[in-house]
Amino acid sequence: MTLRQLDGEAKAHESSISGKEVSAFVGKLIPLAVTRGGVDGLFISTSPFTPDGADYLRSLTPEILTATKMTIRTLVGQEIIDFLFKNGACASESAIRAKVRLDTRLEPLDSWYVIGEHGDVIVASCGPSAASAPTNFLAYSTAGERTDLSESDVARLRLQVSDLQNLVYFRVGESTGETVERASLPSVLAGAGWFDYKFPSPPECFIGRTDPLDEIVGYLNRVREEGITARTIQVLSRSGVGKSSLLLKVAASKGAIASVTVDGRNLLTPSDLRLVVSSLVKSLNDACESSLNPPVRQEDISGKLGEVGSLIKGRNEVATIQIDQFEALLSRPSVFQGVLDLVVETTERTLPIVWIMARKNDLAATYDEGAAIDLARLNELSYSIELDDFSVDEEKALLSRLSTELETKLSPQLTEAILTFSAGFPWLLKRVCAHILGMAKSGTDVSQLARGGLRAEDLFDEDLAGLDEADKALLRVFAANLPNTAAELSRRLEGEVSFQRLTDKLNDFLGRKLLRLAGDVYDTYNDVFKSYLLTNRIPFQARYVFRVTPGAALGLLTTISDEGPLDAATFAKRIGGNPTAVYNKLRELRLLGFIDPQPGRVALSAEATAAIDSEQIGDFLRKALRANALVSRVLDLVASEEKVDLGAVTTLLQRELPHIRVNSTTWAQYSSILVNWLRYAGIIDVEGDLIRQRESASDEMLLRREFNLGNFTPGTFVPSTRPPKVRELVEFLRNGTMNRSEVRSNFGSKYAAAVVRDARALSLVEDDGDVVRLTAQGRALVANGAEITDRDIAVLCLSKQNVAALIDAASAGALSKNDQREVLSRFGSANWSEQTWGWRVGIITSWVVATGQAKGGRIGLRSATSVRERGQS
Repeated sequence: MTLRQLDGEAKAHESSISGKEVSAFVGKLIPLAVTRGGVDGLFISTSPFTPDGADYLRSLTPEILTATKMTIRTLVGQEIIDFLFKNGACASESAIRAKVRLDTRLEPLDSWYVIGEHGDVIVASCGPSAASAPTNFLAYSTAGERTDLSESDVARLRLQVSDLQNLVYFRVGESTGETVERASLPSVLAGAGWFDYKFPSPPECFIGRTDPLDEIVGYLNRVREEGITARTIQVLSRSGVGKSSLLLKVAASKGAIASVTVDGRNLLTPSDLRLVVSSLVKSLNDACESSLNPPVRQEDISGKLGEVGSLIKGRNEVATIQIDQFEALLSRPSVFQGVLDLVVETTERTLPIVWIMARKNDLAATYDEGAAIDLARLNELSYSIELDDFSVDEEKALLSRLSTELETKLSPQLTEAILTFSAGFPWLLKRVCAHILGMAKSGTDVSQLARGGLRAEDLFDEDLAGLDEADKALLRVFAANLPNTAAELSRRLEGEVSFQRLTDKLNDFLGRKLLRLAGDVYDTYNDVFKSYLLTNRIPFQARYVFRVTPGAALGLLTTISDEGPLDAATFAKRIGGNPTAVYNKLRELRLLGFIDPQPGRVALSAEATAAIDSEQIGDFLRKALRANALVSRVLDLVASEEKVDLGAVTTLLQRELPHIRVNSTTWAQYSSILVNWLRYAGIIDVEGDLIRQRESASDEMLLRREFNLGNFTPGTFVPSTRPPKVRELVEFLRNGTMNRSEVRSNFGSKYAAAVVRDARALSLVEDDGDVVRLTAQGRALVANGAEITDRDIAVLCLSKQNVAALIDAASAGALSKNDQREVLSRFGSANWSEQTWGWRVGIITSWVVATGQAKGGRIGLRSATSVRERGQS
């Protein structure tokens, strides 16, 4: 013993102490040793040294220390408790463990020496067995006597020691009661069959992925042959690409003598890592008929991995520890650090144990500085494998399985629709296949999918079918707090959701497979679904090829407004002409959100109706177009260049749609129609074969068509055509009826629906959807065989309240267009542009003038009576 000053550091880190930290401590002592002629150093840490830290201390030989006149003493981890025991400051760990067994009849697990405001205590956890998760904890005095903690101390402990968060605290005199053993962490749950999109694919239903599988197997072989020092693989991809399925396939491939696969969402506390190693020990014992004991304390994990490594190294084998959903650990720094320490130790000791982590790389952030997540360090120690979307061959392999399930060959149209929509995204492809199988089982003709188009919203709506709005809202609340245990959900939602409703709905959503339960942890069935719930937006861009020009498709909107809602077959029959052409137009409108999303139904959607009523149809169309990934790619191409030609667009589409097999003429047609939609929506300008981006969107082309009649009271006459058109229709019908196609043939698609609507408003015609015929009033008008005049038709509008009001107002003086608009506004409203109002007023003026009761002119609409009176005077 010397009488020199003691210089030291104390660390309370969750991570192990590296060689860098120890060398920094020693480096601080050297100048002191030189100036003082010697120094005594003491390094205390609640966490142990990493292998390189221990190696550094061993490098400080007695000769080095003597030369520098230094002494260095370290107390780390369990050594602190041993030191306190030897100096009579606390009971030994073995004594505490014996007390735990006696007091609880459970197996003692971890223990902590806690320095508290009201005195120091020893806290110990326990559980049903050494291989199980802890279920309870209790407290002892430093002398080893059972003691009680206050409620506030218990709450503080749970906050400061993450391992205690979900454990039940035993007070003195309380019975342990029944305890439920969780012997091991649950593995990754596999789905059933080829198209269970809510769970990872089981190994027997695994598609392709030969390259990443070969990479992993090759890596394991290199570790087995000691040809590589790194011991970690990270499988990276966006959500829904198949990382979990790949891990299940690796585990089933027998590439390792022992393997354990766990869901990272279940690694809630550092003590759960003991269960991971316990599962590995069990797997190894089963494979080798060995009898290794599982680790009892967290401090035992490192040594147990060394035992596992020694055993399998002697057999020239390799073991794997696979952690799926590894990104869950980024928000649990203590667990992440525990894994990182084990990875570092496994690597530095060159144990034949490979860690395989499956992690999303499409998160908004994968490095949490606030939580001190050293993801960069993990990346340095890892070999990364990027998991891509399905290749064309992998897509076709899954569609072949779909054909087998349907017991029929898929049509080229349906195959193209599926592959274009899913775009190689594995989750989406499986989801669409499941959707088709569901349609087939319900007796629905699956050809409707190709004919009517598939919207991404349809898939999520199908998942949520049967839930009322309150349940949907609650599911979104749950999703915002998942993954989590039921107990933690109850704590977080206390005051918002009763415990009974929370329990009932967790079971309900679990039964509907909207949630899944792995061990104690609930989560949504898939992160793609969770993203939709949290944002209310589709977490991927849909893709589809346009087959109909915009004018032809949007030209149906007025007819849909007049005729709907109808089923698609009836609507096509009323329109007449080629039914396939009608269905193609409806498909475009449905995919763009203009008509009701329900398959087979023809009616304007609520969103489209609102856009039309508010004169926002251009914005609505542009937003719908940009939601198509193919449109986005084309716009990106145009934006990156000053100008592009149609051939560049065609090349881009061919690259984006590798599964489509059509000739060059059809490719050119696809690109031409897509460009036409963009031009029609005012997003681009087209000059010959050159396409340029517009600085601001224009609705010039859209304004040429009027899709809105406004919202007026019954009995208001708001015509869309002038009297001669209605007179012409009545003359056509003088000798019989006309079907819809004949009306379109005679009046064109621009006026056909409008002229029938105006004639119907005057009670001149009626139609049953197939044919148009004269009413009794119409027949009376043509009964004498005389030629019908525009006035004969127009006088019928005098019974309409707004027409009578216009004539009455004109008797007091000439009405300008604004005056006429004000009169019409008394009977309803419309969010029309000034241009549209001017056009509408002009149409009504032509009818009023045709009655002979008024005159038109530059000064406005005037009463015919007042005009005659002025003439006589």
